[in-house]
Amino acid sequence: MDYLKSAFGSGAVVSLLQAYADGLDTDAAWQRVYRVNRAAFEKGYRAHLDRVGNAPQETPVAKSLSLAELEQVARARPDANALTAQLAESYLIRGRTEDGARLADTVLARNAIHPPWPVR
Repeated sequence: MDYLKSAFGSGAVVSLLQAYADGLDTDAAWQRVYRVNRAAFEKGYRAHLDRVGNAPQETPVAKSLSLAELEQVARARPDANALTAQLAESYLIRGRTEDGARLADTVLARNAIHPPWPVR
């Protein structure tokens, strides 16, 4: 998608989809919409990959906090929903369902887009 937009403009994807809707195969669609044949299209795409880098980007892994660390952080930042939710999950995993459900309900009350917590 990035290549199509950068090489052929913001309407590149819509135009290609319209060509497909008109019954064209890929080669004919590229020729009609982008005025290039398959070889030229692929050459441009490879050059684009070389420019932007084709290696997958690594996502940093979040450090797992121990139960004691989660409890400490939750006390220091009681309004941090993500950390409170992690603590609730840790409690539930350890069989502390009442504590986990109480914290989950707290997070859910602050973030009403989620459904009610099912564990009681």
